[in-house]
Order: sequence, then structure tokens, then C-alpha cells
Amino acid sequence: MKRLPHLALTVMLLMPPSLIAQEIRGHAGMEGTWFFDEAAYPGQEERNLSLSGQAELHWSWNEGFDSLTVTPFLRWDESDGQRSHADIREFMWLHVAENWESRIGIGKVFWGFIESHHLVDIVNQTDLVESPDGEEKLGQPMANVTFGTDNGVFDLFFLPFHRPRSYPGESGRFRGPVTISNDDAEYESSAGNNHVDLAARWNHYLGEMEFALSLFSGTSREPSNFLATEPGAAPGVYPEELEAFYPQIVQAGLEAEYLAGDWTWKLESIYREGGPEDYFATVGGFEYTFYDMGSSGIDLGALLEVHYDQRGKEASNIYQNDVFLGGRLELNDADASRLLMGVLLDNDYGSQYWTMEASRRLGGAYRILLDMQFVANVDSDDSRLYAVRQDSFLRVELRRYF
Repeated sequence: MKRLPHLALTVMLLMPPSLIAQEIRGHAGMEGTWFFDEAAYPGQEERNLSLSGQAELHWSWNEGFDSLTVTPFLRWDESDGQRSHADIREFMWLHVAENWESRIGIGKVFWGFIESHHLVDIVNQTDLVESPDGEEKLGQPMANVTFGTDNGVFDLFFLPFHRPRSYPGESGRFRGPVTISNDDAEYESSAGNNHVDLAARWNHYLGEMEFALSLFSGTSREPSNFLATEPGAAPGVYPEELEAFYPQIVQAGLEAEYLAGDWTWKLESIYREGGPEDYFATVGGFEYTFYDMGSSGIDLGALLEVHYDQRGKEASNIYQNDVFLGGRLELNDADASRLLMGVLLDNDYGSQYWTMEASRRLGGAYRILLDMQFVANVDSDDSRLYAVRQDSFLRVELRRYF
């Protein structure tokens, strides 16, 4: 599906200036990454520099009832050719009517309330080369209709294309001993990546509780397994490359968030059919906020989230039986300084996955962002984290906003 961002970029460049110049904003950034340990696999680098840019172009007409938003993204990476990529995060025509809205094009949709892992979120594909924590997403082709009623908000999604997940290349870090192809993928559906996926979501409030029910039917955004591109390698010998295999699934999801004074209680649950096996997974927890500590204006939030996956050690991610402990610090100052830090503790293996995100404005147009991801005490039986046991890193990015 690399043709998708290329086609959208071409259309954007051919637009007349009068169409795209009504409102333009975005940022350009320079990013440095330092790894704490020597690389585990040949060809990987111990430090890295990259440049990125993102713009948002907006145009509206019909007295504001129609609008077009175009958000191109571009990254150049000095080491990993797979991380050097372009994408259209959004190319969306929005039409607003009295009780409904329609969105057609390429867009980003987020579902969920949990901090450590967005279990229910399934519409957009993960842009894994941008960040190994799965927070960044690729733009998804879609048609979406939203109905607002007294009984909540109903969303219907028509998703005509599947975008394969992006993976680090041979020089990239946070990967296993064998690279995964970004050019080829295998599908359960005979339609391949052209299978039409459907999704629906109902979002409503009940007092201080917000909740949502969702249903997705189509191609999984997460591969169920990986296939050797050249089968027949000798036992114990790694293949040169793997291809991701995407099954057909049906996923039902539940999200809920309840506000009770300084407490925020959160829950996400899914039941998924398809792939190697049907399973249930859930994550729940709370955030307690200490507001204006000592009349300083500083807020501190304490987070606890508990993960459960019915597949246990056979789960395809690291959240099968884990506890997340974290803290959120908001200085509420003129520079919008904030810090989020936490650790995911694995109850099966004892592995630890530490994360830190911090940001602060530098003057009116600049912002500095810090991102640290650190793996520790990794058990050799914990295959998902053991593959990246030497890939702990600190990343610093300086952004210029315009």
C-alpha cells in the first residue's frame, strides 16, 4: 500500500494554491537517538539522527459546513531506510449537517481510555518505525458517518484498504534477529489488502461515566504470525526475511471511564474471533490526581493499570499478564511542561519495560521532547522482550512549529 501516500501526495501537490493556502500549520524536527547497549544484531547502529516534518493544510467552504484537511508527514533517517518514509496522516473531506457528519478520505481515529496500551483501538494501522510503543498511526482510507442523537453518538466506518504494519529495517533497532518485509504481506482473505472492512461504535454518557461499544469486522491490524519468504531453511538457521500474515477477525470492544472527584477509573475489554484462536482480553485501572500540590499549581497523577489476556504466554504482545505503574506530572506553567513515566511489570516472567515521555516549550515556536524506553530484568523465555533486550534508548527531538 505504499502507493496510497504517494498518490495522495501527488494530488496535494497538484492542488491550486488558492485551495490549500487558507490555513497552514505544522512542525519540523531534528531527532537524535542514543542506545544504551551494543547492538544485538549485525548492521544495527548505536546512535541515530533523523529529520521529520508534518504540515496541516485546511480549507473550508459552504459557510464552514464543508472542509478539507490535508496532513502530510515525512521522515528521513540516516541509518534505517525503512524509517525514511512519507505518509498522509489525513486527507479528509468533512461535511457537517444538522444531526450528522460525514468524513471521506484518509483519516485517523482513536478509541480507548487506557494509558499503557490501547487495547480497543483498531481502525488505524501502527506506524512501528516511528515509535516501538505503537502510539503513532498510519492514515487509514475510510468513509465515516457520525449520527448525534439523544441516546448517544453512532459512528459507522467503511474501510476499503488494509495498510500493512511498518517494521524497522536491517539497520534499525527494536526488532528481532530477522527483519520483516515492508513490501510484501500475506492475507487470509483472497482479496488481499483490498478487503473491505466495516466498523461501528456507539458512544454515550451516563452521569459521570463515558462508555462506548464497538464492533469491527475485517482484516486484523496486528499480524497473527510471520512467514519465511524462502521456506525450507535448515533447522536452527534464520531465514533472510519474514512476511507478516494478517487474518480475518471480528472484534467486539467495550470502553468505559468514570470520574469520581480526584479519581478516574478506566476499563477496556475486547473479545476477538479469528486468527489462531478466539480470545478475551481486558485492562482496567485508575488515575488519582493530586491537584495544585502545596499551592504550587503543579498536578501529579498516579496511575495503576492491570492487563489480562486469555492467551497467556501465547499472546502476541507483551500485555498478557502485566501491571503498569506510572505517574503524570503537569507543571501548568507558561511553557506547558509535562512528564509521563511508568513501568510495565510482567507477572509471568518478571521482565520490566520502563517508559518516559517529557516535553517543554522553548520560546514561542520551539518545543523539546524526550522519549526513553528501557527494558530490564528480561527473562530468556520472554521472547517478545528478549529480542529487544539490548535496544533501550533515549531520544531527544527539537521541533520548530509554524
